[in-house]
This record gives sequence, C-alpha cells and structure tokens, in this order.
Amino acid sequence: MISQSGVTQNSPPSGSGTPILGTKIPHSAPPSEEIEAATGLHRGLSARQVQMIAVAGTIGTGLFLGTGRSLAQGGPASMLICYGIVGFIVYVTLLLLGEMATQYPVAGELFDYLESQFLLFLLPDPLLYD
Repeated sequence: MISQSGVTQNSPPSGSGTPILGTKIPHSAPPSEEIEAATGLHRGLSARQVQMIAVAGTIGTGLFLGTGRSLAQGGPASMLICYGIVGFIVYVTLLLLGEMATQYPVAGELFDYLESQFLLFLLPDPLLYD
C-alpha cells in the first residue's frame, strides 16, 4: 500500500513487534526551535569547543600510537611497571593536594590559593589584563 507521501508502508507480520523496512514510523518529538524557546538552551558548538574536541582527538590518537610502540619495544611487563609507577605518583600528588587543602583552607580559585599561601603575590594579577 502506498501512502500520500509515496513511501510504501508494509504491515509487520502478525506476532512480530518490529516494523518492516520501508515502514514509516511517526516522529513525535517537537522541533528544536520549540525546545530552544521553552528551555533557553540551543544546539550548536562554538569554535572553541570544536578546537577542544580536535585537540582531545589528537592527544588520544598520540597516546594510542605511543602505547602500541611501547608495547612493541618493551613488552607488557615494562608497561605494567611504568603504569604502576605513574599511578603511584598521581596518587601521592592527590594525597598531597588534599593535605594542602585541609592545612590551608582558602575560599576561591587556584590563583587565590597560591597568592595567599605562596610567593605568587609578587606576580601581577592576571585578571587586570582582561
């Protein structure tokens, strides 16, 4: 049977809940303009977001290829040893950051913390140049 839009609509065989190829399924989602007007949100990516996605893809590819090269040259045991060493360093760094945050509590961002606790007060304020 041919509908007004010219798309062939076949009824599925009895007992099967899936439509056959060529069956037109009604689309009940509202258009994106209505969603934007109702929620104030919009779809789209800025140039900066696209750049960040590209950089992340490049870094991921580099890590993947570097891991394969390391595996080929050193074998799996060397990779596991290096992974354990780097994991330990990251763990200790996070522990030390937690200790510093509880020892010197500061409300604000990283620059406020560094300025109040360390010698960063000698440097000019980066927000003055924006």
